[in-house]
Amino acid sequence: MPPPHSPSGVPSPSLFLREDALKRGVELILRAQAALGDAANDLLAKHELGKAHHRALIMIARNPGLSLTDLQHLLRVRKQSLAPITDHLVAKGLLDLRPASRDRRMRLATLTEKGRDLEQLVFATIRDRMANAYRHAGPKAVGGFWDVLTALAGEDPIDHEG
Repeated sequence: MPPPHSPSGVPSPSLFLREDALKRGVELILRAQAALGDAANDLLAKHELGKAHHRALIMIARNPGLSLTDLQHLLRVRKQSLAPITDHLVAKGLLDLRPASRDRRMRLATLTEKGRDLEQLVFATIRDRMANAYRHAGPKAVGGFWDVLTALAGEDPIDHEG
C-alpha cells in the first residue's frame, strides 16, 4: 500500500519519518540551496567569485576573527581546497588574514570593509526570498526549520528563547 500523500501528491508532513518524506526533505533542501545560490551567482560572477567564495564570505562575516582551521571545518573542505579561495579573497582586497596573538602560526580571517560591503550586497540578493519564506511559514515553523538544519549540521540545539 503506497504511503499517504496530500492532494498534490506530496508526502504528508505528518508522516515525516517515511522514506518518501525524507527524500522529499532532501530534495527541498537541495532545491532551496540552488535557488538561493542562483540569486547570488550573477553578482558573484561580476566580482570573479564563485560559490566557494560566497560560502567563505558568509562564514567569515558571521564569525569575524575565525581561524583558517575553523573555517576549513565549518566549510568541510581540505586545507588544499581552502587556500586558493582565501588567497583569491585576499588578492581582491576582500579578506584580511592576520596571525593570532597567542599562536603566530594560526591565521585569523576577517573581512575587509570592501569584503563586508560585498557580503552585504550578495546577502541582499537573497534576503527578501528568505524573509518572505519566513513570513509565510511563521515563527514556530522557522524555529522548527532551524532545529532541523542545526541537527543536520551536527551542531547543538538552538535555544529559541535567547
